[in-house]
Amino acid sequence: MNDQKLSKYFKIGDNIQRAIDHRGETQKWLADKMTKKAHKEGYPNKSFDRQHINRWCRNRNVPSTTNMSWIADILDCTVEEIITGNFEWDPSHSLISDLKEDPIVNQEIEGILNTVVNVCEEGELGEAKTKRYRSLVEDKIDSIINYISS
Repeated sequence: MNDQKLSKYFKIGDNIQRAIDHRGETQKWLADKMTKKAHKEGYPNKSFDRQHINRWCRNRNVPSTTNMSWIADILDCTVEEIITGNFEWDPSHSLISDLKEDPIVNQEIEGILNTVVNVCEEGELGEAKTKRYRSLVEDKIDSIINYISS
């Protein structure tokens, strides 16, 4: 899956920033912790600075799988929570868990995920296709919202 497309759909950077804020910490704090973690894991020449973390938090870059795992460990959450933004400590998390049990919501979410996978599998898209897929995803999200509201 293309990292840039994954980031656009899931706003991973926004979720990292939310988790940092929830802990009452800063991007600099996470950078320092990431550097210590890298050294502890056997990467003595690897270091992170605030700008590195800032690029993730602004959705400019996506952390590697290893870095994502370290971020989750440092921020006391799971990689899935970082990707989806459905943090256990978030009050809306229980609502999301309840909705996952609803078959209609599940069907719509499956449709959204299939659309995202199709976008990611097709590689670089032209502007017209990107708009079309975005429109399809937005329509499916609207369907979920309308269903929940009724």
